[in-house]
Formats: sequence, structure tokens, C-alpha cells
Amino acid sequence: MTARPPTYLLVLLVCVVCVHNIDRMGFSIVLDSIKGTMSLSDTQIGLLAGPAFAVLNAAAAIPLARLADRYGRKMILSVCILLWSGFTSLSGLSGSFFQLAAARACVGFADAAASPVSQSLAAARYSQARRPGVFAILLSGSYLGTMLGFAGAGVIAQTLGWRAALIWIGIPGLILGLVVWRTMEEPQETRSPEEPARRAGNAWLTEWIPLVRQKVFFDATMTVASASILGWVTAAWLPSFFYRSYGMGPAEAGFWLAGVKGFGSAVGALAGGAVASNLYARDPRAGLWLGFWTTLASAPLLTLAFVTDSLAVSLTCMTASVITGAVCMGPIYAIVQGLADRRTRATVAAVFGVANTLLGQAGGPLLVGAISDFSVRYYGGQSLRFSLEVVSLLGFWPAIHLYRLARRRPLAAMAAPI
Repeated sequence: MTARPPTYLLVLLVCVVCVHNIDRMGFSIVLDSIKGTMSLSDTQIGLLAGPAFAVLNAAAAIPLARLADRYGRKMILSVCILLWSGFTSLSGLSGSFFQLAAARACVGFADAAASPVSQSLAAARYSQARRPGVFAILLSGSYLGTMLGFAGAGVIAQTLGWRAALIWIGIPGLILGLVVWRTMEEPQETRSPEEPARRAGNAWLTEWIPLVRQKVFFDATMTVASASILGWVTAAWLPSFFYRSYGMGPAEAGFWLAGVKGFGSAVGALAGGAVASNLYARDPRAGLWLGFWTTLASAPLLTLAFVTDSLAVSLTCMTASVITGAVCMGPIYAIVQGLADRRTRATVAAVFGVANTLLGQAGGPLLVGAISDFSVRYYGGQSLRFSLEVVSLLGFWPAIHLYRLARRRPLAAMAAPI
């Protein structure tokens, strides 16, 4: 059989991360409907959007990635796609908070393989110089999934209810899991000359543990982890913000959020990845410096989006904030995979993702829900707006780590321990 071109693998991986995000954003768009049906508090909604999914997701990430590195990425990825998609559909049948939390935990467990294994497969196929652009394309799949999840689930929820929305958004993954199993080819990887040589032996113990102590790995991880706080906060709570502050329904909110979060993130990530790839030979830090300045611009724009009473101003500022905040993502993911050995790519991506999940997804949505419940006595129906205004001030945090990364000479400083 003729080997498939690298482009086919990349397209397939874009579909994987797309389906991966359809579930996450589709669940977010129905959270307020779930709150009304089950009479939940904002803190409980924060638990469903955050820890119920994220804790088991973080716990499973490294073991699943290790299995993928050792026994084959194609098998692990296809099985996990089928599992998380099946449990997404089953969550639509939940009759209580605890049943829904259990279903989300199962989704989180299987979902843990998607990002590290996809990153590993992409890195195996493309050289280090091309990876910023490749990872930006890969990330665009998640943004496409954001658009489809918000818009599609919003329309279904408004016409058929939140249960039908969850059942339907699980179906594409069941189909994709079979396609991955039948058609994906595992890359036969050899070490690229620009990658630093690694010593042989037990990669699990001798490779990734020293790696996570490196300053570059630490700052790259903290850049994404701190940015993911606001990323998951907006993903989980923007639908409810538009419902409560502007009286939107699920379909209308889903339409606007598809453009703001999905299209805006794709534009920012693709632009940042293209610039970083084009300037890599001249200065590998160019993408990091660009990401630093755009992140500085992104933070106040997001705060203004929550402060203003004008829907037009809010949507404009939010879109600008999302675009500028996504510029650094391609270069950051490329740095992490540039540090990894070919035998431990998925494992290193999982270690990188655990901080993202625990700090961003587990902590961010829950924090907003808790502040909203606490401040309802002072702000009434605008307590969620107040909570989002407070948490949006964390937007400057990623810029600190981007600045630390951009000041270093790339690759030359990567071996320095924390």
C-alpha cells in the first residue's frame, strides 16, 4: 500500500482536535440550561466545567501518553476517541448532578490522550523549523471545534434541549475514532539533526524528569497554563455571561461565541505560527517576542469586554483579546516538542498539559463560580459579570513567562535547570 503524505496525517489530527473541542464547548453552551433543570449553584456549575472533568483528565494524561509512546499512538488515540465520544453522548442521559459529574469524569479520562498524542504524531512528521506553523495549524482544529461546538450545540439545545445537544455532539467522534483506526499510519521516526541528541536507556526516568526541570520547559508550561485559566474561564462562562447580561438564547450566544472564541483564536494562532516559522532561521525568538507584546495587549481588552455595558463594545474587545492572546500558542508548543526526544514526545506533551489542565481548567471555572456565588449578595444578577472582571486581571500573567523565554538564546539555554 502506498504511504500516505504527511498532509493526510495533519488533516486527520486537525479533525481529532476539532472533535476534542466540540465536546468541551458544546458542554459549556448548555451549562446554564443544566443549572436551571437541576437547580444548581454557580459553584456546582464551576465544578462540572472544571474539576469534575479536569482532575481525572490530568491524572490519566501521563499514563496514557506513556502507553502511546510505548505501544503505539494510533491504537491509544482511536480507542480514547471512541470512549470520550461515547461518554459525551451518555452524559445527556444523566438525571442528577452526581451522575453528570461521573459522566464528565469518564470523558475527562479518555480525553486525556488527545492533545499529547496528536502533538507527538505531528512532531514526528515535521522538522523543528516547520513545527511552529504545523502546531498553529493543529491548534486551528481546536478552534474549528470551538466554533462547531458553540454554534451546533447552541442550535440543538435551543430547539431540542440540552440533553439532545450532548447526545448529538458525541456522534462525530464515534465516526472519527473508526477512521483513525482504519486509515492512520504511525510515522516511522528518526532523529532530526537539529534536535539535541539524547542518551539511550530508560527514557521514562532518564529523559522527561530532567527535562521538566529546565527553565525553558518551566516557562513554556507556565505560559500556557496561566493563559489557559482565562481560556477555560471564557469557554465555560461566556455563554452564561451572554445569557444573563444581554438576554441571549443558546443559539444566538453560540453563534457569537463561535466567531469570538473559534474564529478569533484560529486567526491569532495561524498568524503567530506563520510569522514564527518565516522568521525562525533569522531569529527563533521572533515568535516569542511577538507573543509577548500581543499578550500584553490582550489582557486589558478582555477586562474591558466585561466592564462595558455595550454588547457591540464587549464583542469587539473580546474578539481582539482572543486574537492577540492566541498568537504565542504555535511557537510555545513547538518549543516543548523541540525539547522532547522522539521516544518520549507524547509523554512530554502530557506533562506539559497536566499543568494546563490543573491550573487552567480545574481552577479557573470553579474560581469564577465561587466568586459569583459569594458576590451575589452585593451584585445580584450581575455577580457573574463582577466575577469575570476580577479573574480577567490574571491576563498579564502569561506575559511574564513569555518575556523570560524571549530573553533567552533559544536552545542554548534549554539545559539550564530551574
